[in-house]
Amino acid sequence: MRASLALGPPLPMRILLSLALVTSSCASLPELVPGGGDLRQHGDVHLGQRIFNAASSNCLDEQLNFGGDYSVWREDGLFGYDLGVAYHRDRETLPVVGRTVVEGYEVYGGLRKTFEIGGSDIRPYVGLGLTGWWADREEETPSARDGNEDGIGVYERIGAWMPIANNAFVGADLRFIQEDFIQGGELDMDGHVISVVFGISF
Repeated sequence: MRASLALGPPLPMRILLSLALVTSSCASLPELVPGGGDLRQHGDVHLGQRIFNAASSNCLDEQLNFGGDYSVWREDGLFGYDLGVAYHRDRETLPVVGRTVVEGYEVYGGLRKTFEIGGSDIRPYVGLGLTGWWADREEETPSARDGNEDGIGVYERIGAWMPIANNAFVGADLRFIQEDFIQGGELDMDGHVISVVFGISF
């Protein structure tokens, strides 16, 4: 298996650098949102499950997924933006290789379009963007798939949210991730993430 990140900075540093990049991007994104209407911004947390299309590649095909998003758009704008980070992990005892842990980190960003439904507080949205990921597989009895891997891919998403109080909302999000057509590798990360969303508007 490839270990292309082994020559880079250690994992905690990569995570901090990614978070710093997302944070700095959030500060400048509002200036780039097209349209002249009121600016809307959301910060939210996602709690759900990442389900892989190729269970044979990962064996642990349903993993707890936790993350956070920042999104910004204008009421009359053609589109807005979103940025996010996510973490997924699971542990099971598998035949032959024994106790196995798979975990991964993701940083993503792209375009988002939010819609209005007349007479309803529900606000659906769709999105499209790029994702960069790092995943590690640790097996009690090492095999060819034991080790870490990184790559890039694309995602499409659909979801909806509704306010529950002043500046607070809940929602649901479904994000489809595809990376194997860009890059092969031992860990096929294609799949989808389904999440419950809690957030604030500001």
